[in-house]
Amino acid sequence: MSSEHYYRTQPSQRQLQVGSSIQRVITEELLMNELLHSRFSMISIIGVRMHSGLKNATIIFMTSSEFTPKVESILHDLQKASGYFRKIIASHMKLRHVPAISFEYDQIGVELEILHESLRKYQSNDA
Repeated sequence: MSSEHYYRTQPSQRQLQVGSSIQRVITEELLMNELLHSRFSMISIIGVRMHSGLKNATIIFMTSSEFTPKVESILHDLQKASGYFRKIIASHMKLRHVPAISFEYDQIGVELEILHESLRKYQSNDA
């Protein structure tokens, strides 16, 4: 998924490439590491916003609506694990500097789920 809508200005090709690689590495780690998978199985990484200079990366995630009340706890746990994720990125990517990692919850997925549910109810009442 393109994360261009997260940028104020058009991202450079390098920012997009590094962000895409970080997204792939983090997603694979969340799937392959049993401890992380059991702890974060309810999230999906949907994008990575690389800041200018490639020194900071914001990893954007979403959950299904059933986990929305737990978002603050999930976000806190992800932030606590950011050092581990930096280590994983360093071991999988050849970067001069491994970016500082932060996480951001994307509410759009939940809003879309609510919209789809409303549409289904409306269509079933119409039929």
